Amino acid sequence: MSTKKPSALAVLKNLSPERQAEVWSRLTVKTATWQDTSYAAVRKWLAADGIKTSEASLSDFYSWYPLQQQFRADEVTTESLLEQLKAEIPNLTEEQLDELGQRTFSLLAIRNQDLHGFVTVRSARTHAQLENAKLKLREKKLTQDERKIVLMEKKAAAFDAAKKVTDNKTLTPEEREAEYRRIFGMS
Repeated sequence: MSTKKPSALAVLKNLSPERQAEVWSRLTVKTATWQDTSYAAVRKWLAADGIKTSEASLSDFYSWYPLQQQFRADEVTTESLLEQLKAEIPNLTEEQLDELGQRTFSLLAIRNQDLHGFVTVRSARTHAQLENAKLKLREKKLTQDERKIVLMEKKAAAFDAAKKVTDNKTLTPEEREAEYRRIFGMS
């Protein structure tokens, strides 16, 4: 069992979406009841609720949170588009829909200047392509191995038949030769 404490940023990332939105609001919006949007003030406010974090983690959260919100919005937009495409063009394969989804998500990430989102999608896509290529190679090797086994079985059967011909003392040398030619396909 690990006794390692989660990082201060992990504590913020693991808050409920509602609580994260509240933290974001405290960092960005002044209200009649909340005027100080400094990291120190937000840290003190969180500490009053038993949430321990650092100002550096709040700074990281300040950068992370809007990207996550954009990431989720792009995901919803992409899923919505794919559902619409699936309804309008029912003969699209899952592979085609996946390709369209990845392209849409990538375009949204580029439009929103979300380098992390773009790199994540591209990395996942490259990884999937690599795994697909590995699978095809394994399938090709398996097919080759199966062919080798069939050929080896045929060869073993031919040698067994030739041994029987050799052991058959009733055959003349000419009959033996004819049988060997037939067994080994040398007609």
